[in-house]
Amino acid sequence: MGKPSRYVLLRLVRFAAPWMPVILLAFSLTLAANGASVIPLYLTKPLLDDVLIPHQESPATPMNMRLVAWYLGWIAGASVLAWALSWAQTYVLAWVSDRPAVTSTILGARTAGQLETNLRAADLHLGPAETAALNAASDPQPADYPYGELGVQQRDRRLAGGG
Repeated sequence: MGKPSRYVLLRLVRFAAPWMPVILLAFSLTLAANGASVIPLYLTKPLLDDVLIPHQESPATPMNMRLVAWYLGWIAGASVLAWALSWAQTYVLAWVSDRPAVTSTILGARTAGQLETNLRAADLHLGPAETAALNAASDPQPADYPYGELGVQQRDRRLAGGG
């Protein structure tokens, strides 16, 4: 088997170009959801190290409740954001699954949470108004078939000697 050609990838990119807004939306939602789900983990460490453990080791030192509230607020906000982005991913996946030409969606779950998000989409069916709005927003602008802008005159040209 030969080495994969990068030209095959370039052909796929050209084929996917009209769908780039939908692809970028899905990629952005995935990136944002994963980023938002990691934020609480990173904020928990300084909450423990800077506030809770020093207070536990020396109960006489006052706990900085403003700092505790700040950390807990950001942890809660990031958790809500991760939940909302997960819901948006489910919504987009349900919309893609309901498209007439789609027979199956490819799931890429690495964790149980991602699998749950993907499986929620199987039971979710959007209403006609929601589907129409998403279809209109994601409808690729069709190329000027078949020749593009330069071939407009060629569609109606008459052949010499023809009637």
